[in-house]
Amino acid sequence: MNRTITTITLFLLIMLLCSYGCKKEEPTSPVNKVPIAPSNPNPPDNGTGRPNLILSWTCNDPDSNLLTYDIYFGTDNPPTTKISTNHTVTNLQVNDLIKNTRYFWRVVAKYDDGRSTSSEVWKFSANNPPNIPSNPNPPHNAMGRPINLFLSWTCSDLDNDPLTYDVYFGKDNPPATKVSLGQ
Repeated sequence: MNRTITTITLFLLIMLLCSYGCKKEEPTSPVNKVPIAPSNPNPPDNGTGRPNLILSWTCNDPDSNLLTYDIYFGTDNPPTTKISTNHTVTNLQVNDLIKNTRYFWRVVAKYDDGRSTSSEVWKFSANNPPNIPSNPNPPHNAMGRPINLFLSWTCSDLDNDPLTYDVYFGKDNPPATKVSLGQ
């Protein structure tokens, strides 16, 4: 009889312990994370862009979900004008920017359910790069020139900005030695 009571007690104790510690957990659905903030802007933050350019950025989703983007752009910081809604690619053409004007932009990556993450506010100034220097003196591949000579070239800028030049000289192509800075 003692053995029967001990067996029943042990059985009840095992059942009691299993009811607390041996429960099967119900499966939970995976939590979908928010999008990673857009980054790597082009033109780069504090950089220079042409008056007609393509804004671009990188953005990945930790869960590989489809993202869309809202792009805010303008001369106010932070930019408040939404120039594209539910954009599906990571670049956008902007045109007719005003020379020597600072522009601000940001990108909001979002899911269909409204969850979103914004980039930082990026900025750049609109300006054309100078033309490529041309008409070198001495001419390209010239031979038999004096050791002491005057180097010259022509160059212009579409925006008539003042230009300076760093001059590199040497036997290698491209020359590695900077011989003059800010000419």
